[in-house]
Amino acid sequence: SGTLNGAGTDSDGTISTYLWSQTAGPSISLSSTSIDSPTFVAPEVDADTTASFDLTVTDNGGLTASDSIEITILHLEPANIPPIANAGVDLQGIIGQSVDLDGSNSSDDDGTISSYLWSQVDNGSPLLSLTSLQAMSTSIVIPDLSGNIEFEFLLTVTDNDGDTATDTVIVLGRPIPLFIVGNVIGNTASVNSLAQFSVKMGSQPSADVSINVASSDELEGISEQSALTFTSTNWSTPQLVSVYGQNPNVVNGEQDYLIEISAATSTDTLYHGMDPEDVALKGIELVITVQTNALAILPSVPFVYQVDPKYTGNNPLTYSLSNAPAGMTIDFNDGVIGWVPPATLASGDLSVDITVNDGSKFSNATIAFNVGQTDALSTSYDDTTSQLTITEADSTLNGVRLQQVELGDAMATLTLRKVDKVDIADLPFGVVALTDGVIVNDIIDAEVDIRFSLSDLPSGVKLDDVRYYIFGKVSESVEPVWSVGGFNRQFSGTEQSPFVSFQFSQLPALGFFGYKEQPVTSTSLTANATSNVASNRLVETVSEAGISCAQKTFLTVNIDEFECTSTLDTDVIITVENWGSNTLRWTNVSKELMVSWLVDARPEFTRQNLSFDDEFTVRIETMNYLGYVNPAENSKILHITDRNTYSSTMIQGTSVHEYYHHAQGHPDSELPNKSLVINGSNGRTAWLYEGTARWVEDVIFDNINSYKEKERSGQRILEIGLTTGLGKDRHRPYQRFSFFKLLDEKCPTMTETMQEVFNHTATSDPLALKNLNGLLSGMGCNFGDHFEASNNATLAAALSFYSVATQLKNSMTALDANETNVGFSFDKPNYRFSPSISTSLADVIAQPNGTTHTLQNVAQVKSAGAISFEVPALTGAMPAGKVAEILVQSTSQVYVSIASNDSGFVSTNTIDGVPHTWFSTSVQSSFVYGEEGSNLPKLFVTLVNADEDANATVSVTFRVRDELNVDTIINSHQSGEAVDDRVVSISGSIPAEGREFTNDVHITANGITTVVPMSTNGDFSGDVVMSLGANNVKAQGFNGNTPTTREEIIILNGVAAGSTGVNALIASRVVFVLRWDTATDIDIYSKDPLDETIWYRNKTASLGNLDRDDISGFGPEVISYRAEGNAAYNNGQFDIDVHYYSGSPSTNYTIDVILNETEGANRRNYQFSSLTPLTDSSSSEAGVDDTGSSRFNDILFISCNAASVCGLSSFDNSKLSLSTGFGTSSIPNATVVEVIETRATESACENAKAVVVEKYGFSPQTCEDKILK
Repeated sequence: SGTLNGAGTDSDGTISTYLWSQTAGPSISLSSTSIDSPTFVAPEVDADTTASFDLTVTDNGGLTASDSIEITILHLEPANIPPIANAGVDLQGIIGQSVDLDGSNSSDDDGTISSYLWSQVDNGSPLLSLTSLQAMSTSIVIPDLSGNIEFEFLLTVTDNDGDTATDTVIVLGRPIPLFIVGNVIGNTASVNSLAQFSVKMGSQPSADVSINVASSDELEGISEQSALTFTSTNWSTPQLVSVYGQNPNVVNGEQDYLIEISAATSTDTLYHGMDPEDVALKGIELVITVQTNALAILPSVPFVYQVDPKYTGNNPLTYSLSNAPAGMTIDFNDGVIGWVPPATLASGDLSVDITVNDGSKFSNATIAFNVGQTDALSTSYDDTTSQLTITEADSTLNGVRLQQVELGDAMATLTLRKVDKVDIADLPFGVVALTDGVIVNDIIDAEVDIRFSLSDLPSGVKLDDVRYYIFGKVSESVEPVWSVGGFNRQFSGTEQSPFVSFQFSQLPALGFFGYKEQPVTSTSLTANATSNVASNRLVETVSEAGISCAQKTFLTVNIDEFECTSTLDTDVIITVENWGSNTLRWTNVSKELMVSWLVDARPEFTRQNLSFDDEFTVRIETMNYLGYVNPAENSKILHITDRNTYSSTMIQGTSVHEYYHHAQGHPDSELPNKSLVINGSNGRTAWLYEGTARWVEDVIFDNINSYKEKERSGQRILEIGLTTGLGKDRHRPYQRFSFFKLLDEKCPTMTETMQEVFNHTATSDPLALKNLNGLLSGMGCNFGDHFEASNNATLAAALSFYSVATQLKNSMTALDANETNVGFSFDKPNYRFSPSISTSLADVIAQPNGTTHTLQNVAQVKSAGAISFEVPALTGAMPAGKVAEILVQSTSQVYVSIASNDSGFVSTNTIDGVPHTWFSTSVQSSFVYGEEGSNLPKLFVTLVNADEDANATVSVTFRVRDELNVDTIINSHQSGEAVDDRVVSISGSIPAEGREFTNDVHITANGITTVVPMSTNGDFSGDVVMSLGANNVKAQGFNGNTPTTREEIIILNGVAAGSTGVNALIASRVVFVLRWDTATDIDIYSKDPLDETIWYRNKTASLGNLDRDDISGFGPEVISYRAEGNAAYNNGQFDIDVHYYSGSPSTNYTIDVILNETEGANRRNYQFSSLTPLTDSSSSEAGVDDTGSSRFNDILFISCNAASVCGLSSFDNSKLSLSTGFGTSSIPNATVVEVIETRATESACENAKAVVVEKYGFSPQTCEDKILK
């Protein structure tokens, strides 16, 4: 647009009019032709063009004047309009899914799009391969992810005029959506018994997800939860489903119904409609499941396999092998199979049979193995350089050199074998073997370098890609796994002949040189891509928090290895390997930041008196764990996951976690004559080294609370005991971090004592618990006076405090004052009594006399363990003469902690501020409460077993009963008295004031109850079985099931007898005690591993003896096999027969079995009761191999493993039922042996003499003869 600026003047008047007219050029329209300065819009022209206008003015006198103007209209090119980039709407995809990126909606208003360019923005996510970088549309494939992660892509478009525009699109990568339903724990085989399983999501949802839960048969069990809701924050936290039994008549513990889980409802389209698998409840189930494919094994390569049965019962499991090759063992308690196959083992197939039992249920399975083909390797040894070189011409290992780091002869006689690289089993995904596998036939206890030539690598494989992969133990796994091995990687040689070597503190049994295939990735906007060629020096990169990392080179080639140093700790030299092309990992973590975390950890390690290296390596690699260390590398390599989907706080905690393992296993952390716990076999001490490593994450970085992200919630860990190996759920050793928080809070010098904590005597203290327990007092621990001041630094006090803090108060703050209770909760106890306890006291009192309520699912308290439960409050006034009673029967000492916040509770102290009282079952078995006229308070009860080895069998009941005012008196023994008899007679009396209401007396020893008659003068006497160590013995008067007198409890200390005579208590491997209920002659026969049979004619055999032959009735007869080492027990078996020699009454009998009596956790105790009585007697069927109606042959089998640890193998369940046991068996009060006759009279003595004449061929002179006794 423009303006024609005109004007006119008149010297003697005024200008009255203006007139514009165009005289030349393209037509132009003026805004007005009659004004002095009209405007106009210039027309478009193809070239510069002129236009002319005349202006005529007229004055007030009518005179005119004119003038002209010429304008030039310029031809201008139009301005380009930039293009518009449109990368499309944000997308999502799951692992393995191809996702299309579409730029087709990009546009250019005044032209065309001439090119497209896609690139990935480096936001810390893994770099992905784009199918085409310069197409309008491209695609990616979502990689393996552990969680949701955003991938960001930039589209750049260029138009035909060269202008550009950009747009980004986010692709949310998600793991495959799934629900994870946990294994069933417990069963519903009785009323109010509890089965639980957990449900969690496998990936983070974009919206809330709900599922419904219901029972398919509410007559069998009812779910406490009807629906579960998962959110974007709680999706990975397991939610428990609790199912309570309803059927009082379950047969053999077997059920079959479902907990049905409905299809999910959600606006998240990936999860909506997904239907989790229903959960089958089978009652008490014991099943071994093994993989159908044969397990690959190789000669000389250690084999470890964890048997993991499905078990829903409450008793300890016992594992055994049969048909196993020489040297193969299975752990008696945890089912870990171990074997180092001999170097001479031939290739082919073999198998082994596994049996697991809980005392009554048995499960068997066969594991198949395939022994791979191996061949000897030719080698040459140079003793001047301590070098062993492989010289096998037809192997890809030819030229590989092993060299002892320090000159020595450790490899002088070493022999090697190979497995062809195509036959190496179970290679990690994407790993390619360059060489055959090297098998080392002997353990080499020296540092060794293994060197490989890089001269002939496949196309595309760089020097930096080659690694030595090893098969062996790592800190996070029981079973051996493949991992990248070796520390102090060194390159050497020339450009024409380069080599790489890796160092090991102990040469792995199996390894090979190989590389991991790398996917082709897109160009990243900010990727720190390295050049193939660099100057022969360290290249400086960025610095953070005083950390500088310099890239290493070899022969002018940059390698993915950075040497990092700190200005804050100048001793540190940390090598970071395999960082990759990302500048950042795990969203926002640089290598410098990771190194700074490790530097920050070092002062804490020093404070704990642990040793650690200044120079070590962090290796980023693909793995199934967050991280691990490897003892074969002296833990000098911190292996950290390469999964960038983990959060930075997860990796921050993991980095110091693995560095702590390095310090835990450092040779200089080991004390004289001790062993470091992290070096223990099969991870059995993982509760200590993993629990403290999770704890130390929070000690060093208290603000990140990595435990919340890693553990999600606190499980009831003490129910399976403080000590655990590398397991799942409550067996996760990491879950023990919260217990170490308690120790840190309550033990002032714990930190300074950690070196001692990590050193134990492996032979006598394999779990390292005794060591820790012994250090508590020296740490200055004070957990409170709730078990009296003298016990405030004991393990028992710690276990009870922990239970109250976590399960009653749900308080992390109680364990660590620096923490809040937000974002982390502990599972609550949820055990119930059967029948259910009414909340009305009147209803409870109105029940039939003798009604007791039994706590379900609680049969054992594990060593160093605790179980908590609640007893509900009862409303209504307690009448006079009545009391409430919680009865806790146990086979060994259990501390019973009772806490309540109810006002009616009468306490003797407090526990973490809660009113509290307690008792020990070695002194009393019941807690009596409920004052006249008061309501009964709600109680929180914890059973604590502080024993370092043995589990405690328990039974808990509740009842309201008459108040007892009469004592029971045991006068045969004093509490604390030593006994050296296997069977002792407990006698005493009921005072006169209690006799009227007392019919009989219950004598209980170690969980086995014997019911004996009370004479008219109140006397009673009964035999009970003793074991070495403390024996709890209780006597109490009863009328039916109702107690009539107060209990008396004494402790008898079983000590080894000086001889193996009649009824001698000797330290035994296996003990059989036969008792019966009539005045008849019953005999026991035991065939042992030497094929010798102990019986009445052969009372003494090579391994043991029968104490006596009781020919006049009742027993006991005791066969004891000595505990001292004897190779005959190895893989041996015992076979038991019972014979009715003489008599006529139908006779029931019991067989008590004691196994591994002196071995703590391996000890097992059972009592079998006859289902079928002995009815026919015959002296003619008394021979060792005789059969007949008077014989019950092969009714019980005991097997011992290769380590001479003996366990129940099988029993004839048509003849016997497993009643109960003590030590580590079932509910104590399930077994009652009722003595229905008194001892033999004088006439019975004469009958017995006649039996002796028949059995032994001579006649006793008097009834006092030794053989009759």
